[in-house]
Amino acid sequence: FDGSGNLIVVDFFNDCIRKVTSNLVSTLCGSPGNTGSNNGSGSAARFYAPSGICLENSTSALVADKNNNSIRRVNLSTGEVSTVISTGITSPNDVVVVGNSIFIIENTCIKVFNGTSVSLFCGNETTAGYTNATGNQARFEQLRQAVYSASGNCLYVTDEGNNVIRKITLNPAPTVDFSASPTSATVGQTIVLKENTLFGETFTWSITPANYT
Repeated sequence: FDGSGNLIVVDFFNDCIRKVTSNLVSTLCGSPGNTGSNNGSGSAARFYAPSGICLENSTSALVADKNNNSIRRVNLSTGEVSTVISTGITSPNDVVVVGNSIFIIENTCIKVFNGTSVSLFCGNETTAGYTNATGNQARFEQLRQAVYSASGNCLYVTDEGNNVIRKITLNPAPTVDFSASPTSATVGQTIVLKENTLFGETFTWSITPANYT
């Protein structure tokens, strides 16, 4: 719902964005049955299989434009459409805004846009499966829609191919990258500590054995 209480929906098969006010349905932007990627206002804009939508604020929404491999921004007051992300993503099914980050839901992975570039957040771009793990060790199959839980600081995503709902924690534990052996530390070995979370958290580090230098 937008700030005026209108329901905003993506019309996948008609390639447009619709607005529902009470029981009145209208087309906010796009042209029913006409595909494309044009930015513009109202019926001058074009989509190609819009599949997911997320409000940025009361007057702006992001749309996962699946067959255009892009994320579009819609001004809910004017119907003006612009492109936010056009590289680094493939067939997005949904999009979720969390703070300054935009999470893009693809079939087998979730990517994140930090305002500058797109990177893999979890899963694998080409390999499907079912594995609960951190980052690129996790596996999904046919992810569809996602929702953000502020109380849990996590995403809940429908994993259609595995017939389950998956929970993705947005503050995963940081990783330790051993430049030599990851299992058997030796004196003189360099250890690089990496903090891979998106939301600044403080972590306490310890190295075993205590006399390792």
